[in-house]
Amino acid sequence: MPSSQFSQISTIMNAVARIAPQSVLDVGCGYGKYGMLCREYIELWLQKEPRIDAIDVFRPYIKQLQRAIYDDIYMGEAIKQLKKMDSKSYDLVLAIDILEHFTKEDGLEFIKELRRVGKHVLISTPKRVKEQGDIFGNEYETHRSQWNSLMIDNTNQSTVIYEPNNWIVVTK
Repeated sequence: MPSSQFSQISTIMNAVARIAPQSVLDVGCGYGKYGMLCREYIELWLQKEPRIDAIDVFRPYIKQLQRAIYDDIYMGEAIKQLKKMDSKSYDLVLAIDILEHFTKEDGLEFIKELRRVGKHVLISTPKRVKEQGDIFGNEYETHRSQWNSLMIDNTNQSTVIYEPNNWIVVTK
């Protein structure tokens, strides 16, 4: 669905504040919650003028709200959109509650592209993925895989942040 669990908001935003990015890419932006929170905290608390962009695959999700939050919104499948981007073109790439929508094979390619495009990558995925088909007429909402922190990054170049309901992994 175009939203994510509320229990992880403060954990994710604490990580964002520590990274202090000047540019953010929100992959699978949905309702725009993390774009808005990044804009607020980076502008007000970190006193920076950030570039905050998004990728989403489902055009009906993109409304006036998202267009006000994001500088640019790239429409299309995430992997295809990421492949068009330059390496290390964003200080931080967010992938919040999107990884479970990929097959394992595509998910590994997705992670590889996230790491190529972002200087830092923050991935969050539920610890227990529930069965879910398409929602709101969006076939991309189907849950296709279950992940754990080692599957997300087993290179010892990441930090796993404790959150009871979600795997939150920050990579460099």
